[in-house]
Amino acid sequence: MFEKVSEIKAQLEQSDQKLQACLARLRDIMTKSPHGILIVDMNRTILFANPAAAAIFGSKAKELLDKPLDFPVEPDKTTELKLRSRDGKTVEVEVWTIETEWKAEKAHFVALHDISERKKNEQELRKLYRAMMESPVMVMITDAGGNIEYVNPRFTETTGYTFAEVAGKNPRFLKSDKTQPQVYQELWEAIAGGKDWRGEFINRKKDGDLYIESASIAPVIDINGVISNFIAVKEDITERRRAEEKIEKLNADLAARASELEAANKELEAFNYTVSDDLRRPIININSFCQVIQELCGDKLDERCNGYLNKIYDWTLEMSHLIDTLLNFSRLTSSELRRETVDLGKMAKAITAGLKTAEPARRVIFRIAEGLTVNGDKRLLWVVLENLLDNAWKYTGKREEAVIEFGMTEIEGMPAYFVRDNGTGFDMAYAEKLFIPFEHLPGSDEYEGHGIGLATVERIISRHGGRVWAKGEPAKGATFYFTVRAEEAHNR
Repeated sequence: MFEKVSEIKAQLEQSDQKLQACLARLRDIMTKSPHGILIVDMNRTILFANPAAAAIFGSKAKELLDKPLDFPVEPDKTTELKLRSRDGKTVEVEVWTIETEWKAEKAHFVALHDISERKKNEQELRKLYRAMMESPVMVMITDAGGNIEYVNPRFTETTGYTFAEVAGKNPRFLKSDKTQPQVYQELWEAIAGGKDWRGEFINRKKDGDLYIESASIAPVIDINGVISNFIAVKEDITERRRAEEKIEKLNADLAARASELEAANKELEAFNYTVSDDLRRPIININSFCQVIQELCGDKLDERCNGYLNKIYDWTLEMSHLIDTLLNFSRLTSSELRRETVDLGKMAKAITAGLKTAEPARRVIFRIAEGLTVNGDKRLLWVVLENLLDNAWKYTGKREEAVIEFGMTEIEGMPAYFVRDNGTGFDMAYAEKLFIPFEHLPGSDEYEGHGIGLATVERIISRHGGRVWAKGEPAKGATFYFTVRAEEAHNR
């Protein structure tokens, strides 16, 4: 009898040891679990908390004991909650609860799973999906075998195919015979090897039209290093290519035109020198014979004949001057530009000093602005100012007190230089004729000149990337404006 009791007692002790071992093992598992675990009584007072649960609350496990749980407990139900940790951070958790016992009392087993990262990833995925839906370029996702799993609306809009029509197909169904087979071979070798690929195709839309597609394709590699998908970003660049082809053609045409113009300029220059030489020779001969006749027969000629002889002599000088003017016009408007910093104010003062020296008796007030500098060809800009100031000097000749001004203003955000006078002015109806060679405005015949000066100004300013224009009113003077574009801006 006693032996039987001892045996039963031993079995009970052994069972109790096993139970304690199991409880210890369970507590160890609960303590080490990566998920938060709480045991709360029926009043929601925390009886047990593992470190993972404490981390969610931003606390230590011991600090949670005997504290009330601040969210409701719903057994046999999974819910998602947003908890505020002690450090002020919001943690999104998934909560699962079952009824259990704890130390022979009814209790709740509460499992907490921090899903903040998952929610963040889901939000990022939603943003990505929205971006793909709204993307101005085509987006395509295929599986590891290259079969289409997703296309965005831009793909449908561009190709004419709906998702239902392309799902499960290989994108090569779009190809035309205009793309070389090796392109597809190089593409597959690259992405199958885990590398990105970029290139172009000539594909065919649903309606049969061809289009040029620029594509960037990248493999998606999972945590095991295996390719799970391919993402392709595509763009229809047909119009861009056509525009580029047009630009290339225009550039080629411009280059050819520039070459033709250069050749024409050289021919014109050679022609000018040839013609001037051919014209100058008879003019020199006529001039020489006039002088000989004057010396040998001057006393035998009456006054009328001497007048004719003098006229012929004057006309030869005028013709010689006109030839020089034409040669200068050709040379100044075709010579190479040599840019440097030019002080226009200092240049204007030097030119006006020469005008005053030539006619010291005239009463002229000059107003010359200082410190006006530009980047240009000093020699050619001297010709510009010389012509404009000489023009102002000439057309103020009948004023008892002339006023000639050189300065700068701002027009359309760009500095514009001007020469202003109070001379005879002009009718704006004839303004377009001012810069045409050999054109003379009505009423200007009484003033000397060949009408080439302003044309020279216009050509030089145009070569500097600027423009020249004038404003005037009869008997109230004129203002000539010009701009000079910086070398960098002109080259653009």
